[in-house]
Amino acid sequence: MDLNSRLKVIEDLNRYLSEKKKILSDICCDFGWTEESLKDETKVQCPHYPGHWIPESSLSNHIELCAWVKDGYLKEEMEKQPPSSTYFYQKTPSVFSLIIDKEIQANILIEKGLIEKISCRYKTDGLVLYRTIFRG
Repeated sequence: MDLNSRLKVIEDLNRYLSEKKKILSDICCDFGWTEESLKDETKVQCPHYPGHWIPESSLSNHIELCAWVKDGYLKEEMEKQPPSSTYFYQKTPSVFSLIIDKEIQANILIEKGLIEKISCRYKTDGLVLYRTIFRG
């Protein structure tokens, strides 16, 4: 490759990178962010996927979404779910929150005989559980 060809490739690459940098700057501007603010914010590692590094301020939302995705749900399915009511009862001493995870739920249902004790049913999600109990 001669010198002029190399210079042309470098020029094309610089133009391409400049266009992409402008697109990213426009996106940041749309969100009201600056490049400096993105660099300054502390990033933390996602507990579900170690490759995810998230700004600390949005970690709780990310953890919830990532947990749904890890369980095989789509982002759209998570967005259709009603919001959690635990927020409303945080400062109410007379209301006690009871959170039952999938494993506890499966154990309760197996003890009651509502689902079979086979490996594919032991760790189940609410949709499979609903189909098992109500549509039998």
